[in-house]
Amino acid sequence: MITISCKLFGTPEIFKNGKKIIFPYKKAEALFYYLIVKKQCFRDTLAELLWGSADEETAKKSLRNAMYIVNRTFGDNVLVSPKRSIIMLNQELAFASDVEAFLNNDDSRSIEAYEGEYLEGFLVKDADSFEKWVFSARNQYQDIYINKLHKQIQRFIKEKKFEEVELFCKNLIGVDEFNEKAYRILMNVYRKMGKYDKSIDVFNYLSKLLKSELLIFPDPKTSELFGEIVKEKAARQVGSQQIRNTARMDR
Repeated sequence: MITISCKLFGTPEIFKNGKKIIFPYKKAEALFYYLIVKKQCFRDTLAELLWGSADEETAKKSLRNAMYIVNRTFGDNVLVSPKRSIIMLNQELAFASDVEAFLNNDDSRSIEAYEGEYLEGFLVKDADSFEKWVFSARNQYQDIYINKLHKQIQRFIKEKKFEEVELFCKNLIGVDEFNEKAYRILMNVYRKMGKYDKSIDVFNYLSKLLKSELLIFPDPKTSELFGEIVKEKAARQVGSQQIRNTARMDR
């Protein structure tokens, strides 16, 4: 069976039975990406989405041409029109996409599917409606990604899997760099691991970021946590020194 694999997070890549597909026409590529997510759509909607600035006859002709280009590029009828008013994915083919894997699961594997912004770097000229849809989809998927990270972080905290918490906090900060809660969790994780210097480094990095980008100071909760960590580090150092001194005296 023919399998179409679609990577849409980060730089988009499409494969047919393992062979990479290169589209010769941007709007044909955009048409395919849209239908991979929507599965099927009315012709009028697609014509407006990609050729909204053209008259109706020209837009519909361009849509027919784009559909033909997609099918010719794949060498199969990937897009079909069982009804004159509808264009859809050919249900006789097997389609797999990272978007589906991301949306249909709620574990760390689904998080791994999110390798960057939706259709990152993909631009289409003279298609304002499509660009608005992509922008909206990017925000929607990023919000879902952030929520998934929060859930996994809380689960790993309960299970005391601190290395996983560290990794997911860094992922969260990567997409939401001003999320102070993520920084506090990361500081606390390093604290529990006894890595006080790393915890302090996180606070210093956050402080510089907020000052340079937003001209503000860290939240009082973050500053209070920082103070606790500094005191705890100092107390541990004093305790360790006393133990060493006692050991010398015993000799």
